Amino acid sequence: MHMRRDFLVGAMFLGAIIAVGYLTVVIKGFSALVGPSLPPLTITFPEIAGLDEGEEVRAKGVKVGQVDAVDYRDDGTVAVRIVCFANPHLRRDCSFHIRSKSPLGGKYLEIDPGAAKEPAEGAAFAGERPSDLFTDLGTVVAENREAIAGTLDNLNHTTRALRDGKGILGALVYDTRLRDNALRIVADLRASVAGEKENLLAAILSDADLARNVKASVAELKDSLARRDTPLGVILHDEDAGKDLRRIVGDAAALARGVREGQGTLGRFFTDDTLYRTAVDAAGSVAAITKGDGAVAYLLTDPASRVQIKDIVASLRGTLGDISQGKGTLGRLITDVEMYEQLRALIVQIREAVEDAREHAPVNQLVNMVGAVF
Repeated sequence: MHMRRDFLVGAMFLGAIIAVGYLTVVIKGFSALVGPSLPPLTITFPEIAGLDEGEEVRAKGVKVGQVDAVDYRDDGTVAVRIVCFANPHLRRDCSFHIRSKSPLGGKYLEIDPGAAKEPAEGAAFAGERPSDLFTDLGTVVAENREAIAGTLDNLNHTTRALRDGKGILGALVYDTRLRDNALRIVADLRASVAGEKENLLAAILSDADLARNVKASVAELKDSLARRDTPLGVILHDEDAGKDLRRIVGDAAALARGVREGQGTLGRFFTDDTLYRTAVDAAGSVAAITKGDGAVAYLLTDPASRVQIKDIVASLRGTLGDISQGKGTLGRLITDVEMYEQLRALIVQIREAVEDAREHAPVNQLVNMVGAVF
């Protein structure tokens, strides 16, 4: 009884060892237990990026062999010898690549059998330099470590600002009123696209002619922006025009700041309550004058007065035109040089006569007194 039990235990233990050994052989390598081996192949690589002996060999994703040996040569290349238990059917344009198994590590050798009609000759081939996603990603990370660290720091700062409700996105997340407005806008857009609302977007989506007109307008605007002989094109492409525009915007911002700070007449008007009330009172007075019973209101509201004023202005315009053309006495005085010189000489003579009369006034008085006596 005990011998039978011991025999069963020993048999189970021996079977477990055989099963483990078989699985180990199947997983890590190939032997006569798995299937026949084809003649080994030697592939020369500039480098192998950590490919080890015993790693898998795949053809179009199917496991067909394993790496048998890895040898470093005197010329700096690496010879990888592989054995295959399945024929990969190599063609003349076949290629060999080293791939990564996963982001955690591990390599395997990938065979691309090729598509040429002629079969490959020989047992020695040249492999491609390893270049896979994870290797390139590791190289990029190593070369840009500081930039990546700065980006992560900026991302952390942005996340904190978002959590604190700063910026448009933070306000959109934490401000319920802004979020409701955004949801309402999205709902309106969805309704417009679905044709449930009558607005410009719905009209563009449903009216083919309007859509073509909008498309043509956008194309014209794009062409205007690309050209250098249009106002927008000049602003976008002319450096001097851009500087002038920035200067104008800066001046406008400075003017707005001055107004906000109460500088200048306009600033005082917006910030000085007394000046504002005075302007309001003046406007009220003007309104009262224009709506009252005075002469100004009568001239502004009476059609006959407006016609008379127009006639007076027209007559005055005609008189001034005649004067400018030299018509009449005043016109000749203004335009006739000879008459002007005669008038000037007459004025000079009158002035001299007045001066003479003033000088002889005492003598005349004396003569008059003597005449009165005698």
